[in-house]
Amino acid sequence: MAVLSLNELEALCRKAARGAGLSWGLAEEAGKAVRWLTTHQLQGAPALARMLQSADFASSLGGIDSAGGRWISNGKCLNSISAGASISDHARLITDSGEITLHDVLEPLLLVPFLSRAAALNGHDLLLDFEIASVLASPAESFVIDGEIPQTAARAAVRICQETGAWQGPTTVLEAQEIDATTLEQLEALAFLTYAPSTESSRLAGAGAGLSDND
Repeated sequence: MAVLSLNELEALCRKAARGAGLSWGLAEEAGKAVRWLTTHQLQGAPALARMLQSADFASSLGGIDSAGGRWISNGKCLNSISAGASISDHARLITDSGEITLHDVLEPLLLVPFLSRAAALNGHDLLLDFEIASVLASPAESFVIDGEIPQTAARAAVRICQETGAWQGPTTVLEAQEIDATTLEQLEALAFLTYAPSTESSRLAGAGAGLSDND
């Protein structure tokens, strides 16, 4: 097990998401989402690693068709970061339409931070429901999980609507997070893809004397 600070964890997840193919903007959202989940004692880093490593992830990088309250991907499925960012951007649609349905979503746990943000923007309690579990989020960032969130990258249909629930108090905010070796290895391998390969000119421009000798 490795222990990373929240800043280190966010940076690693941001680079891993970018290395896997998300834009820098969405990669930023991925890092923030994992940090939010971690501070609320939810396993965001393993969920992100599973999604980025999923065989279905590449097909989720297309656009999202949100017509008629039924959100579908232009590819084969939706990744939770792209879908979550769209939820935040179109939070009012949930209020106006009553509910939205997202089809074939990878790792729905990663939607929870975006659900919380949408609840704050709307000023209403929101319910995220997917097959065997549901999450209630309030505008004050309180939330309740009912059932067990799937621990795989399997695709799930997700329904989001306004709801009124009973809220628990704020969860303990953590300062660091233990990450299992497999998750850390997967994220670091993807993050490595963001580093440009060195060239002769970049080596000469770096620290040290290069080919010169000042002695």
